[in-house]
Amino acid sequence: ISALPAWGQPVDIQPADLSPDARESLQNVTVNDSPEARKDIETARGMERQKEWAKAAGWYQEVLEKYRRRVVAWKEDDRHVINRYRGIVFQVREALAKWPAEGINAYRARYEATAAAMLDGAKADDYNTLNGLLESYFITESGKQAGMRLIDLHMEAGEFDAAARVGELLLDWYPPDHLIVERPRVVFRTALAHHLCGDTKAATQRADELKLKFADATGTIFGRDASLAQTLDALMKTPPTLTQASSPDSWPMFGGSPDRSHISSATGKMGSRVFGIDLPKRPFRGPNAAQDRINAQKEEDDGLTLGIMPVVDGGALYFQDGAHVWAVNLDSELPLTEWANTYSGNEWRGVFPLKNPGTAARNQQLTITLTENSVLAIMGQSNRLAMFIQGFEGGAVGGPDTGTRLVCLARDSGKMQWTASMADLKGPAVKDDEKDRLRALDLSGSALVVGDNAYVLARGGKDVQFENCYVVCFDLATGYFRWASLVASANTPFIASGGSQSQNNNALSHLAYASGRLYVLTNLGALASLDAYNGSVAWLSIYPRDANGNDVQPWAFRMRSGNGITL
Repeated sequence: ISALPAWGQPVDIQPADLSPDARESLQNVTVNDSPEARKDIETARGMERQKEWAKAAGWYQEVLEKYRRRVVAWKEDDRHVINRYRGIVFQVREALAKWPAEGINAYRARYEATAAAMLDGAKADDYNTLNGLLESYFITESGKQAGMRLIDLHMEAGEFDAAARVGELLLDWYPPDHLIVERPRVVFRTALAHHLCGDTKAATQRADELKLKFADATGTIFGRDASLAQTLDALMKTPPTLTQASSPDSWPMFGGSPDRSHISSATGKMGSRVFGIDLPKRPFRGPNAAQDRINAQKEEDDGLTLGIMPVVDGGALYFQDGAHVWAVNLDSELPLTEWANTYSGNEWRGVFPLKNPGTAARNQQLTITLTENSVLAIMGQSNRLAMFIQGFEGGAVGGPDTGTRLVCLARDSGKMQWTASMADLKGPAVKDDEKDRLRALDLSGSALVVGDNAYVLARGGKDVQFENCYVVCFDLATGYFRWASLVASANTPFIASGGSQSQNNNALSHLAYASGRLYVLTNLGALASLDAYNGSVAWLSIYPRDANGNDVQPWAFRMRSGNGITL
């Protein structure tokens, strides 16, 4: 057991993972680590050395509660520069899993009742609670039961990678003396999950374990008792189906699917005009309004406002321009009937209008996300560059910047369900110490929906010299804030657009989801995978970026002369 390392070095890192010469990157990318968390872990390890198991458990639990979404250094490159991090949850969980029987018993005596209450209160398909229980109280009996339920839920949902991941966690890290009876069933499920996601090597390894160690084990499979080893052997002879068929007429979100990798199989004559829909003219006010209109028209003529990205599903087309949302019939180009009834008195019949949309710039990626019952869109984007320029000239473009909002409409009628903005977060999960830093963020990218969670990227920050990238989770039913996880920050020394880069297409990225994990490309020098149910970091990698930060700032002002600006 090591002593507390120097600043910048994590506690409990094995020599094979990180050398004594490892140092942090100098490319001005900051990750969400915590010296305070490292000190608390060292305090817990001090209690371990004294066999004060109950006290050590309390310190470890405090780390999980206060620093769940923090990271610790994990790997280094050939130059001994730390380039990979993992979540602090992994460190705590592995430390607890290595405790002797007396330590595990002390931990369970203190936290089993709390974990059992969480398990009893979880609904059958409550991924959020079950995952939180597995993460926060891993070595309890209830933590084990939560893990086994999660395996079944992921298998039923076709998320075989996630099922295999939870299975491997239980098999490799759960205290073996407390997984004797259930181990054959977990091995069976894990091997089958590996097989169904095409990982033959891992599936074979677990299948061999089942044959060699649990050849006589039985279980209820397809409604009857059967040999686990023989049944698994038969199932593994059936080749896995690695692709899922999807309708060529369905494209319900940016990228076509939550993993952003959908490829449409639709055929037809490309470029054939079916119909056209005129967009409302943007409002311009102030002393330069006439010139603003001319410039806006030139932008449109030059194809610089082609950021509108429609989605299609169920014979209907949905799109937005930052200030309005349309839902039209693909055959008639007319508004959907219920939408037309909801917005019959508007200037644009059947079109949802956002209140106080700001400048509603159209030179950004304006996306829509459809669910079975909802339409979600990040709206209210502003033309920050134009606002900055007009600030020099003494004018205003389209009114004040009123901030980005996540808007949720009823899919059948277009009626407003809720809106959420970082400036006005709602819900019991909002903490006072988070409000100020979260209010300074803009929503970015396209909304991503998984289960009853709606995810968005949020970028910006109170310090204009730094750009922060967060993942934010809202409740799909209410729009209430659930959690926010800081992924990374980076310096942006040449910002001159008056605020966040969230509305800058070169810095823009979109969340992706697969098998219980969110994948985040920050465009700030960090790529990360997060747990989709609580935002804790699974892994984070630092990649090379321009040392001056220019790779995330395409609007660097190099010269200003006369009445224009050279970019």
